[in-house]
Amino acid sequence: MHAIPALRARGAWLNSIPGNGLVASHTLLAELTELDTSTGTRSSPSWASPPSIAPAAPSAGATPRGAAALAASRANPACAPYYQRFVAAGKPKLVALTACMRKLLVLCNALCKQQTSWVTPTAATM
Repeated sequence: MHAIPALRARGAWLNSIPGNGLVASHTLLAELTELDTSTGTRSSPSWASPPSIAPAAPSAGATPRGAAALAASRANPACAPYYQRFVAAGKPKLVALTACMRKLLVLCNALCKQQTSWVTPTAATM
């Protein structure tokens, strides 16, 4: 991975997201080779739609994306309140985690598209 500068840069951008560690960043890069490759202006890529992120196993943590979303639902200042709002509204935790997973994937794509690292959002931008 370190031999390819473009992948190294994408890995650094993804690794800058709170709750997204080195293993999750590398796994997302390996599974989602289309990160930032779309030239359109779509805000939600088709690979982040619910069928492509729905967990195949009973536990969302069984998938690398699910594990990344689980970490983000606890440590990411953008995903944690989002996850907690779903749970507080009475949604099942797996539904809230799947929504958090989609939010995280769209965030990853945005960072790669903008070629920038994570910046902690302020209360006004959330």
